Amino acid sequence: MKTLRFAALASISLLAHPAFAADKLLYGPPADWVKPIPVRPDIAPPGDVPVRPLLQDQQVRLDRTAQYRFLRSMMKIQTAQGLSAGTINISWKPDTDDLTIHKLLIHRGDQVIDVLAKGQTFTVLRRETNLERAALDGNLTATIQPEGLQVGDVIEFSGTLKRSDPVLKGHVEQAGATWNGATIAQASFRASWPADLPLRLRQTEDLPVPKPEKAGDRMTLAIQMDGAKPLIRPAKAPPRFQRGRILEMSDFAAWSDVADLMRPYFDKTAQLPATGPLQDELKRIATLSPDPKLRAEAALVLVQTKVRYLALSMNDGGLVPAAAELTWSRRFGDCKGKTVLLLALLHALGIEAEAVLVNSPTGDGIDAMLPMVGAFDHVLVRAHIAGKTYWLDGTRPADTDIDRLEVPTFVWGLPLIEKSALVRIMPEPLKEPSVIARSRIDASAGAFAPAPFHGEIILRGDNALKIRLGLANASAEQKDQAIRKLMMQRYDFVQFKTTAMKWDDRTGSLTLGGDGMATLEWTERRYSPDGMDVGNRADFTREPGPHQDAPFTVGYPAYFQAEEEVLLPATGFTLVNGEAVDKTVAGAAYTRRASVDGKLFKVMTTQRSLASEFPAADAPAAQATLRALFARKVHLVLPESIKDPAE
Repeated sequence: MKTLRFAALASISLLAHPAFAADKLLYGPPADWVKPIPVRPDIAPPGDVPVRPLLQDQQVRLDRTAQYRFLRSMMKIQTAQGLSAGTINISWKPDTDDLTIHKLLIHRGDQVIDVLAKGQTFTVLRRETNLERAALDGNLTATIQPEGLQVGDVIEFSGTLKRSDPVLKGHVEQAGATWNGATIAQASFRASWPADLPLRLRQTEDLPVPKPEKAGDRMTLAIQMDGAKPLIRPAKAPPRFQRGRILEMSDFAAWSDVADLMRPYFDKTAQLPATGPLQDELKRIATLSPDPKLRAEAALVLVQTKVRYLALSMNDGGLVPAAAELTWSRRFGDCKGKTVLLLALLHALGIEAEAVLVNSPTGDGIDAMLPMVGAFDHVLVRAHIAGKTYWLDGTRPADTDIDRLEVPTFVWGLPLIEKSALVRIMPEPLKEPSVIARSRIDASAGAFAPAPFHGEIILRGDNALKIRLGLANASAEQKDQAIRKLMMQRYDFVQFKTTAMKWDDRTGSLTLGGDGMATLEWTERRYSPDGMDVGNRADFTREPGPHQDAPFTVGYPAYFQAEEEVLLPATGFTLVNGEAVDKTVAGAAYTRRASVDGKLFKVMTTQRSLASEFPAADAPAAQATLRALFARKVHLVLPESIKDPAE
């Protein structure tokens, strides 16, 4: 995550996931609204596992000023390996929440040991666990290892989290019944909210349908599942089919309401001071060119290179951006701070642009969710220049040519504009290869003799930029080792003597090169060029379970091209399976061309994805086709005039 929290869709298990609380842990009994759930040990599932979950009781109380989440869990330690599960770690942040610990008990037969009453306490640590990711969240961590824990013990823990986030301005959003891990003997979820709160509900089909009931001035619902087993998620399906069980609750009527809530925070902070260093930078950019595209490039590079990235998830729930002037003066900022700084510059330059909220890891499926602020974890800029849309991300490295920017695969985004709605964010299929592997082997001295080899791997787009930046400060020896390793991943049959790297600023491409010696491998007088296969050993089978008919994912966008030339020692070489291949299957297009012209053998293959997924109904035929293509390997056959030394 970059800054906007995805907490609304996380499990509320305080044992399995981070929680949030005030500066100090609070201790006390549960509130009156918590309804005790009787434990029924007779329904505990059998199984030889290190830890056996016996109970997970989630109860939620939603109010306009605060949201409460109660958890009670019980688990049995069944093996020595399971003892580590007894360590409880709770991370929390002090700006929005309070956490009250109710109980920490060990049940040993008929004996009940009260860990806290015996004097053992949580140790509270202040540590930043994501510093290596340039992220500060202000979290504290409380940890406790119950003393004397033994195999056969049952650990019982309960606590309540209270969240008061002023940024939401009385809106409520919550998620629960996320029973997707180990089999839980007894799983229950209960929620209550004011009867006049227009709360909307959405549950996945894998959960019982809740029936809200009115009790006084509040509405309540309850879900009970005995023996809640982990779901079998459909293999190779898009992320929207991988979420598992979840019950969503939100009082946002539409995504436009989420945008209306968040837009003022960005509008207020995306302002430039009347005078000062930022105005000087603005004037410098304005004098570079009257071309709005070049101005936008300069503003983007300024934000990307002069303000280092640092995720700041503290204060205001981690949702409100720092002012543009503050981010500039700090010279560091998170995605929100960088976005408002870039917006302020673009607006001052007369360029139309707005912030767009996205979910960077799993945007697929947001369109089917209830509207929530917590559905997003990142924000970037959508700019409109000369009728073209550009997606500008201040957290990226220097993008010196925005025409080369790839449309990100966030799938869905929410622009912070009036009357907003979700917008699709998916690139078109690539028009040119993002990776070209090209090699030339000089076997003119003999088919079985060591042959000079020259290879190149040409990279375009983000992969090229990532490698270039990763090697920017490396020594010559380190660069050679890194390039050699990358080349060997493709050409593992080559003994490389020298390597090279070249960056083309005009095209944004990186060329990795290597020279060495290779020996052609002849099997039964046939040579099969390495990496020139078409198709693959596709396996589109799935275990029985929900969503077996879900589409299959395709690596998208992708476009790979491989070329090989071999200078031959004589004429008379022939080809097997050298016919042209042009096949579109499983969301991708495959081609191959092979030829022998005198003493020159050439082969080229391409694989280009055309869609991000394909229908499950096509899978059986696609699997057969891909396997059949893969089996038809192209072979170069020795002429009778050349003898194999092994014969």
